[in-house]
Amino acid sequence: PRLEDLRSRAESRLEESGYPQAKVAARREGDATLVFTIQLGEPALVKQIEITGEPGAYSQARLAKAAGVKPGSTLWTSSALRDAQRGLRKRLVKDKRFEGTFDLAYDQVSGSLRIGIHPGPVVRLKAEGAHFLGAFFGQKRLAELLPLTRSERYSPDQVDEGDRSIQRYFASQGYLDTVCDHRVQVLKGTEAAPEEIQITYRIQKGQRFAVKAVRLDGNDQVPSRELAALADPPSRWLVLAPHVTPDLVKLMEDRFTAYYAQQGFPSASVRVRVLDHPGDPSAKDLLVQIR
Repeated sequence: PRLEDLRSRAESRLEESGYPQAKVAARREGDATLVFTIQLGEPALVKQIEITGEPGAYSQARLAKAAGVKPGSTLWTSSALRDAQRGLRKRLVKDKRFEGTFDLAYDQVSGSLRIGIHPGPVVRLKAEGAHFLGAFFGQKRLAELLPLTRSERYSPDQVDEGDRSIQRYFASQGYLDTVCDHRVQVLKGTEAAPEEIQITYRIQKGQRFAVKAVRLDGNDQVPSRELAALADPPSRWLVLAPHVTPDLVKLMEDRFTAYYAQQGFPSASVRVRVLDHPGDPSAKDLLVQIR
């Protein structure tokens, strides 16, 4: 079994290195010698590139460069496939063709690599109702929040997921009631065959909430005075009340859960609820429920 495992691993390694027809035989000679016989077979060499689909301005040379493939030199392996997929996607994103798609197929017999490409329209991104000024101002840029611009492969639901991603981002900044939708407008071409489009994300940030008070409910195992430090959320800029965010809620839940576990109550259940603070529409209370 050990010898067969070594033979199989050697054969697999050769296949991964671009020799899919490689065959390895192994035998023992005496007690201390292993003999491996290797037949490499025909390498998975990319001899030519074929372009299909709707390449438009994307020439064979441009696509080959983006994919990192050199005919007569590149061996088609799983690593080469991943690099080609990343390179082509990077090229499309750089050209703002976020909805572009492609597929790759290699034929071992002919050595031909087919690149089927549909670049899609140029996509302009715009936001209404909020500003995204970038890291210098402590913010993210719009493109950094959208799966459409960050994913390794396009899918139609990414435009809708952008709405939810923007809502989560503003929730993390304390805007718990943010609402976002989008509008798609054709700038060039037609609805059936757009050449350039604009996706406008329409954002209603709503009120930003700060923590006004933290209250406990259900604690009958630990003296309340021992929980005072735990109930004090981390300040913002050392002196300001923190904003209410999903991360803060999770931090408080984890903090109380860990403390109860240390006190010998590993099965304690902690849930933090966000409640309106009476008389202050810009503030919320955190109710720590312990069961």
